[in-house]
Amino acid sequence: MTEQDIKSILRKGEGLTIEFKASFNSDVIETLVAIANTKGGSVFIGISDDLKLKDVTVNPESIQN
Repeated sequence: MTEQDIKSILRKGEGLTIEFKASFNSDVIETLVAIANTKGGSVFIGISDDLKLKDVTVNPESIQN
């Protein structure tokens, strides 16, 4: 995915197949499952609903949980 691709997605905003999440938590897991069970899509972690970039650290323990 190129920088232009990401900018285009940000301009379009969230929709049926695009979701922004500010942090990595259980809500992200639920969203991933929902998207996987429908038409597919992408979840961008580190972007809030108002398109602000957030600093995100995901450690191995978080992923395991």
